[in-house]
Amino acid sequence: MIGKIDDSGTIKNPFTATRDLRIMRSRIKDSGAVAISTMLVATARRKSVNTALKGGSLDQPEWKIEYLELMDNDIGRDGAMALGRSLSVGMNTTLSSLVLDFNRTLLSDGVAALCRGLATNSTLKKLSLKHCGIDEKGGGPIAKMLLFKRLGLISLDLTGNCLGAVGLADICVGLLDNSSLKTLRLAENSIGHAEEDMKSLNIFADVLSKNKSLIAVDLLHNRIGSAGGSILLPSVQGSAQITEFKVDSNMDDEIYYSLYKMSISEKPVKKKKSSKKQR
Repeated sequence: MIGKIDDSGTIKNPFTATRDLRIMRSRIKDSGAVAISTMLVATARRKSVNTALKGGSLDQPEWKIEYLELMDNDIGRDGAMALGRSLSVGMNTTLSSLVLDFNRTLLSDGVAALCRGLATNSTLKKLSLKHCGIDEKGGGPIAKMLLFKRLGLISLDLTGNCLGAVGLADICVGLLDNSSLKTLRLAENSIGHAEEDMKSLNIFADVLSKNKSLIAVDLLHNRIGSAGGSILLPSVQGSAQITEFKVDSNMDDEIYYSLYKMSISEKPVKKKKSSKKQR
């Protein structure tokens, strides 16, 4: 994929047209992630005979990877740190989608390492961290990333982790001042109907009433019950832009259907007055 490598380790005739790289269930671990991180920022260089004699070099095009998926590869903190650094300011600017699903060894420490780099990235649009063993400690680093004013992230998928009430409340700190994120998926994250959960849902409801960019929210498989649904309903109904809001059906039917069916298409739309004069 990257070209031929000679005995000295120099890449000959690098192939740089690849835009989509997917490595799944291959156990590349941290060392593999570090190698890919190097590739994300590398520019292959080689010298022609004439140019070399003049002491110059010919720059080859960068590998302009746009989509990177490393699902289920046992990547941990070190690999995540390398990926984060490769995507920090001044580094890679071509990657728009990063999928690290089912790297259960990533954990909250890995997410923190990754987010330190992404907190200065303005070009990544999609980040998926499904089933990565993220607990309540992961909410803070994610919030710091969301607070970056020039963040370009549109979609964040945290499905299948254990953020819980504390993690949700921490993420809300970042969401409150974020203006890029449109889709947030928090399905199956151990958010329930205990007192602490209700406090976090109140904070989340406040965010939903103030955030002007979120259009899709997924809270499926979190047993927030009727109490949680009642907390969220006024903010969702009052939102002018939310078109998708998913929750479990383990609540009062009226509350459930009011939340699930909320969409901008069902809200009254004011007709614009025609500027043409009637004949």
